[in-house]
Amino acid sequence: MPKIPDEQKLILLCASLSLEESAQKELNALLALPLDWEKIKQIAEKEKLSPLLYVNLEKFSQSNHIPSGTMVSLKQIYLANLQRNLVLEKEIFRILELASDKKIKIILLKGLALVYALYKDHALRIMVDVDLFIARHELLPLKEIFLQSGYRANEETVKHCVQEGEYELMFSKKVFKEQYIYIDVHWKLLPSRPYVLRLPMAWERAEPLIAAGREIYSLSKEDNFLYLTLHLRRHIRDITLNSLVDIAELLKKHGQILDWDYIRDNARKNHFFNSVYFVLYLCQELLRVKIPDLTASKFKVCPVKKFLLGAILNRQNFFFFRRWKGAVLRLLLFDNPLDFLLYLWRVSFYERHFSRFFVGKA
Repeated sequence: MPKIPDEQKLILLCASLSLEESAQKELNALLALPLDWEKIKQIAEKEKLSPLLYVNLEKFSQSNHIPSGTMVSLKQIYLANLQRNLVLEKEIFRILELASDKKIKIILLKGLALVYALYKDHALRIMVDVDLFIARHELLPLKEIFLQSGYRANEETVKHCVQEGEYELMFSKKVFKEQYIYIDVHWKLLPSRPYVLRLPMAWERAEPLIAAGREIYSLSKEDNFLYLTLHLRRHIRDITLNSLVDIAELLKKHGQILDWDYIRDNARKNHFFNSVYFVLYLCQELLRVKIPDLTASKFKVCPVKKFLLGAILNRQNFFFFRRWKGAVLRLLLFDNPLDFLLYLWRVSFYERHFSRFFVGKA
């Protein structure tokens, strides 16, 4: 088995919100070695982990071998991300307050919800945008709130987005000279690829979180795990480590109390059982998350598929990932051949021809 470069070991080790004593010793042993710090910074930036790398080096490093310029550079990224995320938070709170006045219930998805539930430090989670989940009939009232708050959305896009085939609408706002805020409003959690994700009790199961003294809503822990798993599968060809860190930290904090029967049953019903297995495997393989035997026993795949998935993506080759491997993984992650055929029908034919034709005529 090929040796993992020390720079990659360092990134994988620091892809965590906390380091156990053994991990701290391993970190400092790595820091005593001659490392290519430019390469480390490049990998961290690509994997969207620069703030997390900075915090772990600052907190646990006992070495004087880290170039001062490297720490300065990482700190600048950390502070810039903190500033951006605080601006995002301010904007989101304003939208949530206005929506609450109109009795519009909103669930926060992914990044900002995870900041409150898991990360605690606003600077640690890099976010391109903020995702909100609403009931479909709330789109037009919420659209008015965004427009009154200085956001923009293409009117023709709004018209198309109320059609059955769409699932999100993006609003944007310029806050500084070159800085924009992007907020994606979803009325479906994810597009149909090939099936619509059905979590019929998602609204009833939503959990309140306290953020800066305000109550907000997030998906339940189990629904969050399912949603993050499907989101990672959707972006498998461009997978980055930060998406896996989200899931790993959720498992570390709540893995022992998650309703794994609920997760297994809904993964089967929604045809992404293989994806749950794969995510659990990746968390264990790359980020050393301990998956209890009882949990692992609920998500077994055939030996051939297990071998292929492990060969395509593992600790040795993760940072050399190629998009063609993502295409192969997407194929392997379908639960059965019929799912793949339906995917081809929807993505290659239905969405390109029928769906767009009818939306255009609406």
